[in-house]
Amino acid sequence: SSGINAEWPLRPGFTRVLLVVLLLLTMATKAEDLWRCYSYTKLDREDILKGEAESAVCQRHEGNVFTWMEEERAPGCGGVCSCCKKKEKSTDCDSALIPLL
Repeated sequence: SSGINAEWPLRPGFTRVLLVVLLLLTMATKAEDLWRCYSYTKLDREDILKGEAESAVCQRHEGNVFTWMEEERAPGCGGVCSCCKKKEKSTDCDSALIPLL
């Protein structure tokens, strides 16, 4: 006998623990997941059309970053959008983990 227990993954609780670990790993926040494109309001668009600098319009909203389309200024957003805002943290899934433990 090689000493390897072929049934070890089937022990009670092992699958549940493995699923929780995998869930936590997939929920880990990456820098790219922290930013999203900011959608200008009607007033924002009007101010830009009137000649106000887009960077000023973007940054007058708390937490917004005008990226000049540079990815490193707001990872996950800056290369796509010129005005980015931080994503709001969601805790909806946190309480769902408690019964699994």
